[in-house]
Amino acid sequence: VEPGPVGTAFGSNLGRADTSTADQKSLQLLQALMSYMGNITDGSITQTSEEMAEIIKEILLSPKPHIRYLTNKDYGLEEANSKLSDLTGDKLVEVLEKQFF
Repeated sequence: VEPGPVGTAFGSNLGRADTSTADQKSLQLLQALMSYMGNITDGSITQTSEEMAEIIKEILLSPKPHIRYLTNKDYGLEEANSKLSDLTGDKLVEVLEKQFF
């Protein structure tokens, strides 16, 4: 099961990170991550924990389950495709770099 964004306190907890010993590059990366997470957890594409539980229940009860499930059709398709189409992992790095930089 490969979920997309699930509505939790994860995003707000990022803001509590102790950055007192972080270097400038790490602070920039954290800021980019927080900005990205803020954009995807604004509620428009997030799933609830209840939705995830229902999906997992359906998978468990399926007579012939798939080997892989993407639970959110609005998030993660490009990442999943890059994982499967390029065994070196380089394509996934390109996709993630586009998201954060």
